Amino acid sequence: MSLKQVYDKAAKQLGYEKTPPTIKEFLENPYYLGEETNKGTKVFPYWKNKLEEWFPTPFYQYDPNVKMIILSGATGVGKCLAKEQEIEIEMSEEDIKRFGLEDYIV
Repeated sequence: MSLKQVYDKAAKQLGYEKTPPTIKEFLENPYYLGEETNKGTKVFPYWKNKLEEWFPTPFYQYDPNVKMIILSGATGVGKCLAKEQEIEIEMSEEDIKRFGLEDYIV
């Protein structure tokens, strides 16, 4: 069974209508950020690796030790690109409770 098949099966069991993208697909696919990132080439390899470390699967990974990600760095590293992307994530009340996010939703 391929990893994609595993993710598809897990998504179905979790009640998703569609399997969420991996972070690599999210950065490279034009449906998500691929057009803004030139299919991921505008994202420095270091940050691609870090994002894959932080988001190892397409499913939400709650870590109580991580409250936010702060973007800083030199001119041209992509802070504004990241800030300009407004990404709306829709979660049901059931998902919010399942993942223990009641205190984090504004």
